[in-house]
Amino acid sequence: MIKADFTAELHTHAGRVVVAESSIGQHPFTWLDEDGWLCVDNHRNKHARDEIVRIAFDFTYIKSEKGRDLYYISCNNHWKFAGARLEQNPRGWLGLYGTGVIGRVTDAVANFKPQLAGLGDYWKIDSFDDWDGDLRSAEEIPFYLRDKHGHRVASTRPEDASTDLSLTFDSFLNASATPGQILTFYLKNIRLA
Repeated sequence: MIKADFTAELHTHAGRVVVAESSIGQHPFTWLDEDGWLCVDNHRNKHARDEIVRIAFDFTYIKSEKGRDLYYISCNNHWKFAGARLEQNPRGWLGLYGTGVIGRVTDAVANFKPQLAGLGDYWKIDSFDDWDGDLRSAEEIPFYLRDKHGHRVASTRPEDASTDLSLTFDSFLNASATPGQILTFYLKNIRLA
């Protein structure tokens, strides 16, 4: 895949990767449960389709390893999520970290960039086909997105009440041993950094 820094949207065969953004007024009990977690727009229930933010991601190239390209990924746009890191919690749910005023202040005060310390989550692009090097054809290359442990990203419905998203009824992105629909990803609207 692209062995350079770039910005792109993440799409799947089921739709675009977006971030959930619920409001306290509409969902007083579940808005914190969903806010900031990643999902596929077409996997949201009809009542929640307006509660998403379409985002693009910055891919910071690290290296190639065992046929996979490694990247740090962060949000590129939308004032609430700009610069937020794509990371996962201990149960594998994918979200944007370092968001909002509290997250940005915490990062600034601590002056701590997890990626620079080698502690942040990095992501592996495991493409199905070889890429010819032409940026125009990169949007046609399907791939799996894997976490640093090798788990493929899936769309998963949190049915277990012990999970973080226990009060919601939609599917969210997860990279762990939790069963789900493994997603095939595509890059769209690619721009080199």
